[in-house]
Amino acid sequence: MATPREGGRGAGRALVVAPDRSTTQAASRLDALLAAAQSKSASRVSTQAKPPDVPLRVVASQATALRAWEAPDDELVESELPLARREQLQERASRVQLCAALTREAAAQYHDEEQRRERERQDRQAVKLQEEQARKRAHVSSHREARLAAERAQIEADRRREQEHKAALREQLTTARARRAEAERQAAERQAQALAREAALNERAARERRAAAKAAEAAMAQRRALEEEERRTQQQAAADAAALAAAAEEATREQTRQRRERWLER
Repeated sequence: MATPREGGRGAGRALVVAPDRSTTQAASRLDALLAAAQSKSASRVSTQAKPPDVPLRVVASQATALRAWEAPDDELVESELPLARREQLQERASRVQLCAALTREAAAQYHDEEQRRERERQDRQAVKLQEEQARKRAHVSSHREARLAAERAQIEADRRREQEHKAALREQLTTARARRAEAERQAAERQAQALAREAALNERAARERRAAAKAAEAAMAQRRALEEEERRTQQQAAADAAALAAAAEEATREQTRQRRERWLER
């Protein structure tokens, strides 16, 4: 509550009476708390039957007392004050500390009052919610039986429709299986016929190949015979031609000899 200061009207160190920093901070917090409480009280005046006037008055009075102690006379030095004044200042400081303690207690009481009012408000809201839910349940219960009956009818209709659908699916499955079996049988018959035709074609081709081979062999034999006959014919023609040439040469020599003889006779 007192701070030393160098210099002053007294000799040496003097003691200046000044407010404690915690006291100043408490006063500032009280001002903020007072402003917040007043704003909350003004916002809930229309909805609450009894605003928290008593805690607010206590907080306001204590904050006013603290603000009065915030700006002391800095020129007052303890050594220059009479004893009665120092005792008065010390008593005033004690009252300020007591006022701060009472202010904190009032703030705590106000906070507890606010929490109580908030709990009461939440309880009222819970009661209203329960009443609203009860009305809704009463409103729903009147239509529940009809809705359940409609749901049961819908379920029964869905079950019948599902059974009909399953029966139609089974019939379609049976028809599809029969068609598939018929298609497989026809496919097997077509495959057997194709295999038979292929075997017949292969047999026919084999016969044709064998006949062609025989024909080719006969043609080759005939060609060889013709070639042999042609060769013999050519040889005979050559022999005949040679004989004719020899006879012609012989005749030519005979004619030449005769012409020579006639010439010689002449």
